[in-house]
Amino acid sequence: MNASEYGRLYDSLNSLDDVRELSKRGLDKDLLTVILTQKIVRETKRRFYHVKTMAPDMVRQWASGASISSIARKINFPPALTVQMMLQQMNFTKGDIKDYVRDPMLIKDERLRSELLRAVSEDLVYSPQGTAAMWNRGKDVEMRVKQWLTASKVRFITEYDAKKGQAIKTPDFRFELPVKIFGKWINWVECKASFGDETEVRRDYFKQLVHYVDLFGQGIVVYWYGYLEGNLKDTHIIITDRSLVEGVSLG
Repeated sequence: MNASEYGRLYDSLNSLDDVRELSKRGLDKDLLTVILTQKIVRETKRRFYHVKTMAPDMVRQWASGASISSIARKINFPPALTVQMMLQQMNFTKGDIKDYVRDPMLIKDERLRSELLRAVSEDLVYSPQGTAAMWNRGKDVEMRVKQWLTASKVRFITEYDAKKGQAIKTPDFRFELPVKIFGKWINWVECKASFGDETEVRRDYFKQLVHYVDLFGQGIVVYWYGYLEGNLKDTHIIITDRSLVEGVSLG
């Protein structure tokens, strides 16, 4: 995907309603959901502490009859995080808040329970179901890459086996012997259940990928849902998408 096409898509995605509308036009729903998720996470990190200063006013609005969901929409902030900030302002403990978000039925106050249920159900990212969805996407991508490597008879060490409880930097799959892919001898594969735009690739590069190159040599990073062309300058890393698994044979 080129930068201008992606920019238009990114700007048009602000809610699940946008995902549904764009998917009707033939765009991949999973791709749209992933891009929206990344956008929400970035905007949330950028605005988190500013929004937190608004918690006293949010509680006053709620006490005056405004719903938690309407307050979250008004400030354009994830509902599950909005309600957590409000509960903190109401002097609930962190333990209680964690329990209530996981199981709103524990809350005795009927109004608060009902509104927390709704807020959590509306949150794509920070609700328990949102967190589970992101985790499942990541595991699904790893499983599919693992199946491809196994079918191609590539011998590898998984991140889990390499770490064995140690806090070391290691990719999802490290090859026991280099394998030639796209004309290069590759030593490892890292899986990303995300879209590799400039922000995502830069973060992953400095947090992980550059260290893998230093430790293990040339490798591949798979952005399952696509990536921006020309977005990674390090010639020791090949950036690709699901087409690696779906269209490249190593046999």
